[in-house]
Amino acid sequence: MALIWNSSPPDCPIAPTKALDGASRLAIAQEHRAALSRLVQTLPQQPAQPNEDEKTCSTAPMSFTKGLPHDAYGLVEPQQYRTFTAQLWRPLPQMAHHAQAVGHRFDLSGPDVSSFNLPAAPHIGSSEACAEIALLYVMALLRDSDVQALEAGTQPLPYCYPALHPNHGQPVTAAAMVSELRKLPWIDADARPDGANGPLSQEEKYRRATLWEDQDPQKGLTLRVLARGISPGARKGPHISQFLLLGTARHRHVLPHDQQYDIRSGQVSLGAQRVDQRIEEPTPQRDYLSDWNAWLDAQTSVTQHVTPSQTGRQCFISQPRHLANLAHECQPYQPFVLAAEILRAQGLRPSIDAPLHMLLADVANRAHRAAYRQKFQIHRRARPEVLAARLTQTYHGLTGAMSPTVVARFTDMLEELGADHPDDISRPGVLLSWISARNDVNNAQAGVAIAGHDIRHANFLLPQAFPGGAPGSPSYGCATAAAAAACATVLKAVFDGAMPLPEALGTATYLHAHPDAATLVDWTGPQDDFGHATLADELDKLAENLSCGRGFAGVAHRSDLVESLRLGERVAAAVLQDHILSYEGPVALTLTDIDHRQIIIDSCFGGVDCNGTVSLGPKLTVTGMTECEWWLGTPPDMSCDEGVMRAVSAQILQFSAAQ
Repeated sequence: MALIWNSSPPDCPIAPTKALDGASRLAIAQEHRAALSRLVQTLPQQPAQPNEDEKTCSTAPMSFTKGLPHDAYGLVEPQQYRTFTAQLWRPLPQMAHHAQAVGHRFDLSGPDVSSFNLPAAPHIGSSEACAEIALLYVMALLRDSDVQALEAGTQPLPYCYPALHPNHGQPVTAAAMVSELRKLPWIDADARPDGANGPLSQEEKYRRATLWEDQDPQKGLTLRVLARGISPGARKGPHISQFLLLGTARHRHVLPHDQQYDIRSGQVSLGAQRVDQRIEEPTPQRDYLSDWNAWLDAQTSVTQHVTPSQTGRQCFISQPRHLANLAHECQPYQPFVLAAEILRAQGLRPSIDAPLHMLLADVANRAHRAAYRQKFQIHRRARPEVLAARLTQTYHGLTGAMSPTVVARFTDMLEELGADHPDDISRPGVLLSWISARNDVNNAQAGVAIAGHDIRHANFLLPQAFPGGAPGSPSYGCATAAAAAACATVLKAVFDGAMPLPEALGTATYLHAHPDAATLVDWTGPQDDFGHATLADELDKLAENLSCGRGFAGVAHRSDLVESLRLGERVAAAVLQDHILSYEGPVALTLTDIDHRQIIIDSCFGGVDCNGTVSLGPKLTVTGMTECEWWLGTPPDMSCDEGVMRAVSAQILQFSAAQ
């Protein structure tokens, strides 16, 4: 929400008292640019922190190598990888427009993409990496579940317990899968897993806590947390955001009595056009890269963007596979453009005069570039499909040129996952049995002939939702998650994010897709959620839906999504600081971030910048932490008390009173 003061704060150097022209305007314009320059120069810089996997593993088993020549074991020659990484730092002229070179491009307004970095990714052999691949196995097994049934957790699934398992004969449900996941040290709140450097870092503690309901270790992992992501707002109401389902009340060029454009139709007015919220239905139970040769082919030659098999029917989003397809096929800012139009159709107007669609595209582009710099120039982490393959080949002794140290790390992961103990109820080995059974069924349905390495009966490859598997870019960060979070941040800032959701949408209840996915019906879940939800909650849910779609597709690790959402927020905040400096008078924006911290972005706050220098340029204030800590992506303090929250809330009210 924007607060535009009628009078300038004292000592504000960029607040004119009359219309400007000629030399006067040029002078003030220079002040605006100088303020932006000060902002860029004083923004805290955090050094890049890649993990040690690339340095310590000569055959790059968990580094990004897709598109390079691979041997029969899916490994590259060390010299080929060194040549590849050298080109990423000094791109050849012919690479100037390639994705690998995106991170080299400079921003001529606002902070450079190098101002935003991610913490080190989980390393080979860590408990966090074990938990991440196990989570993705379960998400792949649940890919075709109706989201309502998924979260109920009681619907029997087409898997069974091994003959010697104590639960043999009992139905396998989503809730049972979560129970298996809770046995992993990273997810079990009573366990004490090590971090990359011994004790868990603050970032590792945060990522671990986001796996527990309300970040409460006593509640632990739940189906809602597994399927919905990290934001408290994403866990209110039905799984799918209303902004992925609703239409506008009527097309603006149609008479009011015409009922064709009821919000339940899913038709959104966009200028003179109508956009259908329904998607092309992907073929259920159709997965890819579930046999060794298909996986190896995908690593050696990057498949261009290929649409998964479809049924030919249009449907509303009601399954994780639908979310995966949406995130695969659309630009991340598109759903937010439609969200803005839905809000405008309800009579809401942005609180600053901004070209909103252009602003959304701009922040999405900036976040995309920031994520791609992390992908190629910093971390180069392999996609989940590679980790699953390494576990599979290690189990079968097909390790090729991998060093004994690396093999030992993958062996430790298999032990933690219970690979040789599917009947041991203290470990989640049954998950590997289920994923292997799923791969066998998929290969039989696809008529796959066994060739190359025979990994049947212990096939731990991660079933992919797309024909080419993961995209031809590294995994960390996730550009979709970063761009989605950036767009959500903009809409929370320019609309009143604190507005009750019923008021913002003009509806009496949540809607969700009927089980046949052909129509929208009233949600029958707890109605308190709807009454207590805010617009900001629903925008966070929209960002999480797109982010989790990448997880359900099997193409992104959970840490990619968690850290990239927070990266996108920081990029958007920087763009908003840049944007509000273009106004003649002082402007302040207020919003809540994905961790529910309240933020004020003020074009003329004054005070002391991160280097201790008096600054009269843009200022950012955050609940419970310093501006510098927030810009550096510091996780929220889990012990932040209500007194701090009340103090900053009072500060925001003080700003409101100054209008």
